[in-house]
Amino acid sequence: MRAKQTPLVLRLTDRTANVCELAAIIRSAILDNGLRAGASLPSTRDLAVQLGVSRNTVIRALEQLADEDLVEARRGAGIFVKASKFLERVKDRPAYPYVLTEWATALPDAEMFKVRVANGVDLRPGIPDLALIPHDEWRSSAARKLRTLKAKIGDYGLPNGDPDLRQSIAAYIARSRGVFASPDNIIITAGAQQAFYLITRVLIPRDTKVAVEEPGYLPMIQTLRAAGAAIYPVSVDNEGLRVQDIPAGVKAVYVTPSHQFPLGVTMSQARRRELVNWAHIANGFIIEDDYDSEYFFSQSASAALHSSVETDRVLYVGTFSKNLMPGIRVGYLVVPEVLKKVFENGRFLIDCHSDNMMQAVLAEFMGSGMFSRHVLKMRKIYAARHAALQAAGPAFEAVGAQLLPSQFGLHACLRLPDWVDEDALIESARLCLVGLHGLKPYFSGERRFPGLVIGFGNVPLEKLTAALRKIVTLIQPHEDRARNSRD
Repeated sequence: MRAKQTPLVLRLTDRTANVCELAAIIRSAILDNGLRAGASLPSTRDLAVQLGVSRNTVIRALEQLADEDLVEARRGAGIFVKASKFLERVKDRPAYPYVLTEWATALPDAEMFKVRVANGVDLRPGIPDLALIPHDEWRSSAARKLRTLKAKIGDYGLPNGDPDLRQSIAAYIARSRGVFASPDNIIITAGAQQAFYLITRVLIPRDTKVAVEEPGYLPMIQTLRAAGAAIYPVSVDNEGLRVQDIPAGVKAVYVTPSHQFPLGVTMSQARRRELVNWAHIANGFIIEDDYDSEYFFSQSASAALHSSVETDRVLYVGTFSKNLMPGIRVGYLVVPEVLKKVFENGRFLIDCHSDNMMQAVLAEFMGSGMFSRHVLKMRKIYAARHAALQAAGPAFEAVGAQLLPSQFGLHACLRLPDWVDEDALIESARLCLVGLHGLKPYFSGERRFPGLVIGFGNVPLEKLTAALRKIVTLIQPHEDRARNSRD
């Protein structure tokens, strides 16, 4: 009497799977189903029909598994899981006790950085309008580079990046941000985040005292924490980071001077001079994150901190995530001459170099003038959205909230009344299909006040206006509940 066949859950997405791929699928199905020795498997004909492949492919895959001592064919009876030491060892052994490094144990939960888009309006900060990415122009640049680069696309590149791209970036930041740097002092990175990681690996030994803005940009703070730095949060007021509050012994300061994240204020010229003086007196250095300052909505733009100082104590970080699109993962780091070689070496060790094709296309895109035209176009669009946000200021004030001053970038901060439950407000908005993002995660220490970080980059004007009205109406019920609890 033929043994009862054991059902297997097999999924094959590619009907042209080869023998090795099919063997891996069957092997995984056997182990995932927890089959013990003696369990009967479907016939080769049944497996071929179930998977939509030839019977010969199934036979050869099972022969491979038999060679691994995992299955055996019994004449006239069928195919069975074998009583192999391999199978019992895989199913019964405890998990290997891996020992994590200090860096690994200090890593934040990646869940907190995952994109969570509401089913309606997502007011996430720092996201450009993804619907207005210049696809046709980008495609034209890609086509031109494919015709000219040919074999060079597949070769190894330079660790500091494509020379044409570094030349284009040097010209652009000199013109738009007042940062005058040699292309040789620019390191191309996989977004600003890799630049931060590279800085910590090269310049932040364990227990180095580093001052950060409070509240401040969480991914950089987490990068410092994972590197073992001693982090000192320093409060931000309406002139930017309070330089006079930097503790003694600090050797590095991370700042977002043009458009502070998340509060949105611009560091005053007096504070900038004070910060540079601090660097000389304390024998420290400054990490300047200039992430979205091409978009300014006042009469004139405030230049980068790097532009206003004659010093080699400022490391300047820029990115194309806000002014073009985050998906290309291209950022850059301007380093002093004395650090150029060590940063090139570090960049090589991390992942050799950035994507050759992506760098070449971006260089072509910038060199053709299309990038600058795109930034100018988007500046007008974002200016209209920024104006709509500012126009909502009186309505927010009427319910006790305050829109903090901000003349740059793709977000602004709304300070909520102290009695508002930030998390409850965000949940109420989610139920109304408005994705809000709170201020609480950006405080390293105790939260000073509740708030919202309102991004308007990826929200059309009409949807933004409607979402702002909804936020006003949602704050009012929280006030009523708070008043009732006090009474």
